[in-house]
Amino acid sequence: MAQAQPSALVSELVGRYAAYPEKWALDLGCSVGRAFSPLTKAGYRVAGIDPVLHGLQIGLARAQQESLPAWPICAQAGFPRESI
Repeated sequence: MAQAQPSALVSELVGRYAAYPEKWALDLGCSVGRAFSPLTKAGYRVAGIDPVLHGLQIGLARAQQESLPAWPICAQAGFPRESI
């Protein structure tokens, strides 16, 4: 499985908050977990939420391949039509 490169935003956040003792990240729409690996390696605890189970399964497999902890959550939010 090819290693995905972190986005510029993820790289910036990792550097900006490196000194914080407790680091958590919530990756909404995480898909296959492109942001997960660099955040986890930088000491973050990352929970990834996505409505597509297949992408989460790929991300979980990547995390397991790298022996990284993973908290994938498959969820969809529904809104009543009248609230939109």
